[in-house]
Amino acid sequence: MLDASPIPSPEGPTAGRKPEAGPKPEATGFLYPFLEATETDAEALLIDLAGSARMKADTSASLRASVLGATAEARSRAAVAMAAAFASGGHMFTFGNGGSSTDAASVAALFSRPPWGTSLAARCLVEDT
Repeated sequence: MLDASPIPSPEGPTAGRKPEAGPKPEATGFLYPFLEATETDAEALLIDLAGSARMKADTSASLRASVLGATAEARSRAAVAMAAAFASGGHMFTFGNGGSSTDAASVAALFSRPPWGTSLAARCLVEDT
């Protein structure tokens, strides 16, 4: 026979409570609130997942268009300044931390080894060990 007495705990909000039965909620449940541990309708789940993916793609496309529109003039000025700097012998140095270090390496590679056109002086400092 199992002992159903409360588990003793010296402090905290769960002091004296019995552990709850059943599956524990996922810590990432907020990402996909329609996913449940007891999900049994695969077709409905796939429809929800597809709808969620479409919604996220639409949100991403809308954000991208908004940012590109809002920054068009500043990006144009930056491109002109970069062209002038390269024309006068300037170099591009890129760097980043974590995921942005991958972006930095990609940008430097595109400028220094473009698929076509003239190579420009660009170096990723992340690769400089």
